[in-house]
Amino acid sequence: YWSNNLLPRIPDTIHFLTNLSDLDMDNNLIEGLPDEFGLLIKLETLKIRNNRLCNLPESIGALTKLVTFYANHNSIAVLPCRFGEMCNLIDLRLQSNLLESVPSSFTQMQMVTQLLMQDNKLSSIPEPVCSMSAVEFANFARNE
Repeated sequence: YWSNNLLPRIPDTIHFLTNLSDLDMDNNLIEGLPDEFGLLIKLETLKIRNNRLCNLPESIGALTKLVTFYANHNSIAVLPCRFGEMCNLIDLRLQSNLLESVPSSFTQMQMVTQLLMQDNKLSSIPEPVCSMSAVEFANFARNE
């Protein structure tokens, strides 16, 4: 756990932690993830809430074992095109960011049951979300 440490960034060498399955980096000052982040292919849980993230690398789509992804309370304006390739996600929390849309690859995330996207800049429920048939709970409150 690397949470609550005021870390300004993630070391570029993080990809050497090849057996890492859970990573908690909540409550830091992280502004971005290195491109090598997608090499953490055994990662199942990623919590990076309450940071200063503006974007995510395209390589994040390679995290196909990821089940839980919390990136709420950041400044993410755009999700990478490959985001939906994380096809085993079940719990996805992106509330309190600056998102105006989601990539069409969201249609690939057919296992998501929890989808929290309130407090963003969405003008409507994005079309790709409508095909996510496993969703049991979704929150899109307080969007634009």
